[in-house]
Amino acid sequence: MYGYNRHFTFKCHKKYEEERLDEHELARLKAAKEQYLRIHPQIEEPSIRKKRKLKAGEKILGPDELRVQERHWMEMWKDSKNELKQLREDLKNEMDDDVRAELMADIEGLKKRKGDWAKLLGLTEASSEATQTAVL
Repeated sequence: MYGYNRHFTFKCHKKYEEERLDEHELARLKAAKEQYLRIHPQIEEPSIRKKRKLKAGEKILGPDELRVQERHWMEMWKDSKNELKQLREDLKNEMDDDVRAELMADIEGLKKRKGDWAKLLGLTEASSEATQTAVL
């Protein structure tokens, strides 16, 4: 949008606006604007404005690499979810207090790990909390 505004508004001069801006010229400008927007569609992502600097050893992933990475994250999230479910079942059936305490510690660690995978996937915390309470 900045490119359009710079071209069509900043570079317009008062003399042009006063002398040549009639109905025919307005129609021509409107057609030019529509053609420009067809050729250069507007992207509405705010993250495009400022790119972050890469740290040492970091690289930008391509689309295929990113897809593989996200698939791995999803598998890890599902594995931690299933493991949590199994630990909760074990906790229900366990009678020994020491073992129950260990299981509770394991469950807390897995909740944290599952939350980390959810953050990497971009899942909201509200949905992950709803999933955790639904499993209980």
